[in-house]
Amino acid sequence: MRSKTLSESGERTWAVIFDTGEEAMAGLKRFATDHSLTASRFSAIGAFSEVVLGYFDWESKDYQRVPIDEQVEVLALLGDIALQGRQSKVHAHVVIGMRGKHLGDAVVAVFGFPQAHDDDPRRALSAALALRERVQQDASLGEGLPIRIGVNTGEVVAIRESAAGDFPLTGDAVNVAARLQTAAEPWGIVCGERTVASARAAFEFGPAALLEVRGKPQPIRALPLLGRAPAGRVATRTALIGRGADLEQIELVARRALQEQRPFLVSIIAPAGVGKTRLLEEFLDRLPAIESRATVAIAQCLPYGQRLTYWPLRGVLYRLIGVPDDANPPTVRRAIRAWLEGSGLEAMDRAVELLAATIGAGETEVMDRSALLAAWRTFFEVAAR
Repeated sequence: MRSKTLSESGERTWAVIFDTGEEAMAGLKRFATDHSLTASRFSAIGAFSEVVLGYFDWESKDYQRVPIDEQVEVLALLGDIALQGRQSKVHAHVVIGMRGKHLGDAVVAVFGFPQAHDDDPRRALSAALALRERVQQDASLGEGLPIRIGVNTGEVVAIRESAAGDFPLTGDAVNVAARLQTAAEPWGIVCGERTVASARAAFEFGPAALLEVRGKPQPIRALPLLGRAPAGRVATRTALIGRGADLEQIELVARRALQEQRPFLVSIIAPAGVGKTRLLEEFLDRLPAIESRATVAIAQCLPYGQRLTYWPLRGVLYRLIGVPDDANPPTVRRAIRAWLEGSGLEAMDRAVELLAATIGAGETEVMDRSALLAAWRTFFEVAAR
């Protein structure tokens, strides 16, 4: 380390130059001690051959260490030096720049950028299973490319580069995902705890293991992905607390709909994470006590994609006619016909074709919107009998 005095009048000013391999923060502390600095500020330019950043985690109320094992440019570095007891203490904020690069033989897939969705963890796990299956089944890859996959969920910093169409990622979640991938066995898929918590109802996981991860003060829990969960499995539910009034309102509407034999619409609007789904689960558990003959069909609107206007109707139809989500078009048409048998419809063939065409399972394309709506009205009238 070398230094040069730039000014002695008023505030003392130095230029400090570090040699290759010197640790910057330790050098600044040593310089402050040698020159009896008790209240100073500094700025810097240059590069780090490697750096460990501190990311403040609001959940743990502590700084998480984020190691970056490559040369980075210092875009901005500002800080101050003050006394802590009798020792000089260095406090710094740094912005670094990383070069775009290929990640060796690794491939990074991101779900939830630039728009996050509730099912991002589930889609990531589905993609991991599909990727592993495709590689295993490929005769030219299967034996020679035993892939390992790590899946993690968390906040990242991503910048879309419009010129290259790329979006470099950085952050603790990215680093942990890489460590999970390294820890996986050949053909294994290892998941972080937050990913597992978001997708436990739809997937099966093995026993948790503790992994030592560089930059983490404590080992992290990781679980291997075994496959999809059996259909119809319900995740462990927490107790419903403080929602009695909301539940009574929904039950009141249900009783009116069943007694008066007419439809009602209930909208539950609230920020994410407050328990909308949990409230509906509790209502569905109580529904048989209100009306044992009630039929429940659950459908979901997707928050992404295009031309999915009729996706909720598809979900309702599949559940009422009793076919799985991956049923092929001929199976769907046969199931619709069987379900409508005995309904007394005069134009059975037309109704089957209109319903199937709406969800992409028809043999022809139907452009008559009024005919489609009439077919679905008839479908719901039959279901309500």
